[in-house]
Amino acid sequence: MVSLPIAHPAPRRRLASLLDALVEGQAWPAVRACADASVLGLACVLAGAGPLLALSFALVALAALAAQGAQGAYERSAEPAFRRLLSEPEHGLVPVGFVDDDPLLGSGAIAPVLGGPADIERIAMRTGATQVIVAFAPMPDSELYVAVRKAQALGLTVSVVPRLYESTTMRTGQRRIAGMPLFEMYAPKVDGAGFAAKHAADRIVAGAALLVLSPLLIVLALAVRLTSRGPVLFCQTRVGLGGREFGMLKFRSMRPRCTEDALAEIASGCAPGGVEGTDRRTLVGRFLRRSSLDELPQLWNVVRGEMSLVGPRPERPDWVARFTDDVRRYDDRHRVHAGLTGWAQVNGLRGQTSISDRVEHDNFYIENWSPWLDVKVLAGTASAALRGE
Repeated sequence: MVSLPIAHPAPRRRLASLLDALVEGQAWPAVRACADASVLGLACVLAGAGPLLALSFALVALAALAAQGAQGAYERSAEPAFRRLLSEPEHGLVPVGFVDDDPLLGSGAIAPVLGGPADIERIAMRTGATQVIVAFAPMPDSELYVAVRKAQALGLTVSVVPRLYESTTMRTGQRRIAGMPLFEMYAPKVDGAGFAAKHAADRIVAGAALLVLSPLLIVLALAVRLTSRGPVLFCQTRVGLGGREFGMLKFRSMRPRCTEDALAEIASGCAPGGVEGTDRRTLVGRFLRRSSLDELPQLWNVVRGEMSLVGPRPERPDWVARFTDDVRRYDDRHRVHAGLTGWAQVNGLRGQTSISDRVEHDNFYIENWSPWLDVKVLAGTASAALRGE
């Protein structure tokens, strides 16, 4: 017998501070839900009150499915999306399984195939599911239509994932031509006036922040200099806008490398970050890393026009070369200036976390950028720093 998740809506997390209230407040949940929906290709409702039933959960385009087969579609798209819903219970949706005519598609998966489309009524009664997500499925549209109408007749909420969900932004428009809906997808104007104004404002704010924070910067510099050997600042080559390299600054937080130090070992599919190899952090360095104060010198990179306050975090050239080949849409991150903090980071993707998830979040930020989104990212970053996360 398969043990399924309970059918209760997940409660929202308590707000830890005023900054958290800004990020998690009344207006923010809807934005957050739309954000994750666009990134994952899921059309979620925030107030869902029960487990989620995924119908033909294969979130890939037709060409990719035909090239890789349905099993590959499950592995690449269904399971990551399923895990995301499990890891983010604040949406109030608990996934319970897949629905497909081929039970072998779920073999080895993180959740079972509960039955075929014809079994929706039995599955809904058995699991208490209240919502169905219809994604790309290897079945004729005529059969899918019947399954959707049956789900609606049962009173289930039905959401549909568009095939080109990665190109769908929060600015997507809709019109109808003789009853046929047309969705208009607007590409982000990364070289337009909006991003130009953002970059100019970032440089002004960063310059002012350097002046205001100069006493703190002096204290931190003295602490680094007096407690360990080596320079105060650490400069490392990173890749930014258009693939151009620049020297990113940090307060030095580690002692020099010794020959006996172990080399970095990064898990497959993860981005580098955090402690790589032997832990060489100094006593002051541990505090700087934990509080993220080691990143403050990057305000100078922002003033110089090499970075922005908010944007995709820059990576080292050797890792960029590897990820560009291995991770879909990785190079799209370089459409804008690298950031001191980013949308991925405030969503918990710091250190050695999934590089694919980072890419999804970074590209979502670019394609849905607004000044208000920058404010929320900065507020979330400040909140995490105050909590020592």
